[in-house]
Amino acid sequence: MNFRQSHIAAGLVCLLVFIAAFLPWATVDTAIGSVSASGTDGDGVITLLLAIIAVAAVGASAVGLRLSEGIAGVMGIAIALIGIVDWSDVAGVVDAQGLASVSVGAGLVLTTLGGVALVLCAVWMRKDRLSKAAD
Repeated sequence: MNFRQSHIAAGLVCLLVFIAAFLPWATVDTAIGSVSASGTDGDGVITLLLAIIAVAAVGASAVGLRLSEGIAGVMGIAIALIGIVDWSDVAGVVDAQGLASVSVGAGLVLTTLGGVALVLCAVWMRKDRLSKAAD
């Protein structure tokens, strides 16, 4: 195995996305109290599975398998898109009577940013592999 900094960074991003699935993705605050929904109550299960696939692709990249960076990048795009869609869904919820406020949770923010970071790490891994091949 030939782990480079790009592989370590991508693995850490996958871990971040994995953990973010268990954090609050949305919070509803009312006069009575607040209720949070974690990612595993919805699309976080999908992002969790995508992160597992991505970390497998990162490992495959470390042993030199071709196309694995592309798989990690596609998983990153999918994670980021799920995050963006869910973020807009949460942000679009409005209480007409003003009795509650809905806010985006830290898990959803970390998931979305993690998806973008995973795409960048996939590009970095590809660049590392190509520069190694040129040496």
